[in-house]
Amino acid sequence: MHDVSIEVQDLSKTFVVNKNHARNVGDLVQSIMNFGGDEQDQRRVFALKNINLSVKKGAILGIIGDNGSGKSTLMKLIAGISSPSSGSVKTDGRIASILELGTGFNPELSGYENVYFSGNLLGFSNKAIDSIIDQIVEFSELGEFMKVQVKYYSSGMFMRLAFSLIAWIDADIFLFDEVFSVGDVSFRNKCEKRILSLCESGKTIVFVSHDLGHLAKLSNHFLVLENGKVVTNTDSLEAVSSYLFQKTNPNHKEEADPAALEQQEEKPDSGGITLSKHTTEHTTEHSSSIDEIHSEEKNTTKYEQSQEKGKILCTIRDVNSDYVGSRIEVHCQTSKDNLSWVANDEIRLSCSYEKLTSDLVFPNFTLSYQMGDVCAAFNPLISITPESASQFRKEGKIEILCSIPRMTLNNGVFVVGLHLTGLNSKLIFSAPNVMSFQIGYDQHLLNSISYDGRFTGPFMPSLEWEINQ
Repeated sequence: MHDVSIEVQDLSKTFVVNKNHARNVGDLVQSIMNFGGDEQDQRRVFALKNINLSVKKGAILGIIGDNGSGKSTLMKLIAGISSPSSGSVKTDGRIASILELGTGFNPELSGYENVYFSGNLLGFSNKAIDSIIDQIVEFSELGEFMKVQVKYYSSGMFMRLAFSLIAWIDADIFLFDEVFSVGDVSFRNKCEKRILSLCESGKTIVFVSHDLGHLAKLSNHFLVLENGKVVTNTDSLEAVSSYLFQKTNPNHKEEADPAALEQQEEKPDSGGITLSKHTTEHTTEHSSSIDEIHSEEKNTTKYEQSQEKGKILCTIRDVNSDYVGSRIEVHCQTSKDNLSWVANDEIRLSCSYEKLTSDLVFPNFTLSYQMGDVCAAFNPLISITPESASQFRKEGKIEILCSIPRMTLNNGVFVVGLHLTGLNSKLIFSAPNVMSFQIGYDQHLLNSISYDGRFTGPFMPSLEWEINQ
């Protein structure tokens, strides 16, 4: 395999599911006795289908996908604790893994005892563990708690012990499944540095995380799974942004292989299996409703999104307010005729609505970065004159536009929120997730400023700099 650490070829994994569900203990006993017998009462469902993957030594592979997409099933197959239904997985070297927090630990044993117990299960002798026990204890920062039975540990303490053990043993391939979903920030930063150190020494890292900012910062290769199939297999960071954009903007779907349109059966949260039929739809210009977002009273507000020639439009219908009409339109666009926007493009946000009274009503836009917290807010009162502000008292249709200058936003996905406020900041209407847009990776621009886009954050403004020598 030479420089290849993990080689996956035509890998598929299926599970047998009984069509008839047990309704009582008798049915359950009968089902167990007949399991594997009557094929008419069973069906096979795919957790993974025709996966091909090659991971080089020293790579950090980040696996992305929704719950039930097959991420954990793939990790178990690479670890060798599950067997493929077809295809093959070849690995070069010893594997150490954390696939479920606490697996391999005996709750009745102390932290110290579990280091040796779990280390032995991984194939390491007590002598080998003796040589690294001090580093494990120091890295975990558990101190006197190493003498306490782990059944009294919190999930964060479990993560500290598990990662500290795995990170210091002599392995070639390290597998981490959602281990960073718990634990404090300072320890996570230590783990990140340790992962990068292992990578620099030629070790191969594969990890699954729903924290996409964290995954983007660490990984140098990305695999996106959907319904047990590979959607993206690339070295480009744009895989993360594209995935986020799909999740926050359901109307915009990339063209996929026709095979991706096949109906599949998979079961959620069980390695990619779902028992309901699923069909992926691909559309770029037809409107589709999205979830209702807010209401103080019974909410009948509807949201419809569409795209055309570089413009994203959200029409908000049946707004229940005494101040504005029942229809609000929000636009997001650039001068381009497509949705491939980059940092050097000017982004224009606009909204239109009808005022029903002479009371003040001001529009406010918010931006959230990578589906996280709000990172920016825009209000016209900050920029306009008092004379212009009086226009917001007039009844009738109002249309207002806000421009975000070029070289302001960083690469990634931004979620737009619209909020209408009145006098004394009274909230009249709020929709924090109206639409999303993606700032892509302009490779020419990144090369010109010697920046690879790996430093995550919402802004990359063009500032004035002074150099003193």
